[in-house]
Formats: sequence, C-alpha cells, structure tokens
Amino acid sequence: MRSLALAEALAELGIESIFAGEFDAAIRTRIESAGMRCDTAERSDVCGVVIDSYQQRPQHDVAPVLLIDDFAALDRYDCAAVLNFTMRSADLAYPRGPRLFLGPRWFPARRALRLMRGRGQRREIGDVRHVLVAVALDDMAVPVLEALQSFDRDVSVHVVVGKSRAEMEDKLRRFRADSRVLTGLPDLAAELAWADVCIATAGLTKYEAAYLGVPSLLIPQNEGQDRDADFFDAAGVAINLGVTATDLEKELHLLMSDRALRESMRRKALGLFPDDPTRDLASALVANVFVRSAEASGAC
Repeated sequence: MRSLALAEALAELGIESIFAGEFDAAIRTRIESAGMRCDTAERSDVCGVVIDSYQQRPQHDVAPVLLIDDFAALDRYDCAAVLNFTMRSADLAYPRGPRLFLGPRWFPARRALRLMRGRGQRREIGDVRHVLVAVALDDMAVPVLEALQSFDRDVSVHVVVGKSRAEMEDKLRRFRADSRVLTGLPDLAAELAWADVCIATAGLTKYEAAYLGVPSLLIPQNEGQDRDADFFDAAGVAINLGVTATDLEKELHLLMSDRALRESMRRKALGLFPDDPTRDLASALVANVFVRSAEASGAC
C-alpha cells in the first residue's frame, strides 16, 4: 500500500513505476488496478529503486535507492534516501549519509485518500452514527462490538476483517440494519470517509484515519505499534488502549459521547499532514534523489 501510494504520485509527475518481483493473484490485481505493471525481469533503465522490505538489502548498483523504513534497526543504510513517516521517527537515530524523509509530513497516502482529504476537512463533527471497526485479527472485532452494544445500538457499524465470521454477523443484527461485515476491500478510503469514528489496530490504518481527520481508538498488536500509538495519544490525535485494551468500554464511551474531544482530535489530526504529502514526497524524490541517466527510458 505504501509503495502503491508513491507510485500513484510518481505517475502524476509523468514517471512510470514497475513492481519488480512475483506476487500472488490478489496483490497482482491490486497493483494492476492502480494502473501499474509487474515485471520479474531485472531492469537497468530505471532512475530510482524503492525497497519496502527487511528481507532485501537496500544496496543497489543500478539507480539510487529509497528505503521505506520503520524502526532504524538495520546495521547499515547503504541507500540514497530513507522514508520513515511514523510519528516516532524523529526519536530514531539514523546514520549520516542518506537523505531523510521523516515524520507524517511525508506520509504516502493512496490517491483515493488524497482526493477525499478536502471533503473531510469540510465535514462537521456531529453525533456518532457511523462506526468503522478495522482490526488486524478477526477475533478482536468481537469485544469491540460488545463494547459498542453497551453504549448505543442506534449506530451503523462496518467491520472490516479478513474473513467473515458468523458470530460477528449475529452481533451486528443488534445495530442499525445497514451494519455489515466487509472483506476483501482494496483499501479503506471509502470506509474512512463514511466513518464518524474508527476503532483500529495501530498499523497503517491509524495514519489513514488521522489524514482524513477521523477520531480513532487504537488497539496495537505489539510493542512497536504501541510505542507509535503512544505518540498519537500524546499528540491528542487518537486514544491508545495499549496491547491489553483493558479500558476498551470506558474509552469507547468517552470517544462516542464527547463531541468536543472528537472535534479536538480531528483538528489536531488534520494538522499533522500537509494536504498532499504523497505528491510532496514524489516531487522531492524526483528533484533530489532519483536521477535520470542518459540511458533511462523514464521508468522508475
């Protein structure tokens, strides 16, 4: 998703992106539906290489490399540039040498999210009527739905999971009739634009929700996500429940009932990002990192 976002912005600058490697059918469809193509052959006619994997070394002798990073945990950063858009990136120690793109101002948002950003900024905060539950593990959705039932059943709830579960379908019958379980979505842009609040695991979704100004409750899955979610909480952008999520019902009630809190969270979340951080990133890479060689055909 991060690489696709960058590829979309590069395309707007007239630069083609090719996804190198072998992909399963679902991922290949996602890449191609975004207007990109896949190629298993090695290429030498490129002006830049993007690597978003810890299984592949950043060193590359064909063109300058941008490494998408999260933890500053590698022994060496043999690359031209590093992108780490997480909230905690400013506290991480990177070696001298690579050009650094750090913090949410460089967040690689998909095109659909970028198009919805302006509309989201104009939306007023009212009563909560639409709740999005987007959690990494299907079993986590059940306690979230139970907590929602204890507060207000006159809401529409969309649950995004990997596989539909009969238990979730049964619990959703206690909310408004248009509540449903969603699976196999290519992205969450439309769902985030629909939602008044979001309950999510603390991965990429929390950045997407913040970018659209959607007040969120975060349930991290590991210590790394928990530390990042703490930054969101400290910035007043989201509520971090921590890995144990022991205060789920209490904090959910607070988020659902406190309109002033949601207004504050929305305002602060929108302020974390420029209107189009992905386009800014692509432009900066083309100007300062990805250098066209005389033999380059225009592909990146």
